[in-house]
Amino acid sequence: MNFSGEQLEEAESMASLFYSVEDIMIALEIEPLHQEDFRDILQFNNSHPLSKAYHRGRLTSDIELPYFHKNGCTQWQ
Repeated sequence: MNFSGEQLEEAESMASLFYSVEDIMIALEIEPLHQEDFRDILQFNNSHPLSKAYHRGRLTSDIELPYFHKNGCTQWQ
């Protein structure tokens, strides 16, 4: 499966906001026939650009949320 730069950015952004994989597939208009391949890429293919974008988004939030909470940022409360 190939994804445009725009799709990868959208997947990363949505992952950083903790959208589910299913929601990301809907936003990217992944056909039902390809949804299992999409999940497999995220789970098993760490070198695929989609997997990198998705996990980068999730990890970014894992780092940012504790920082903002610790520093009393009301934006995240």
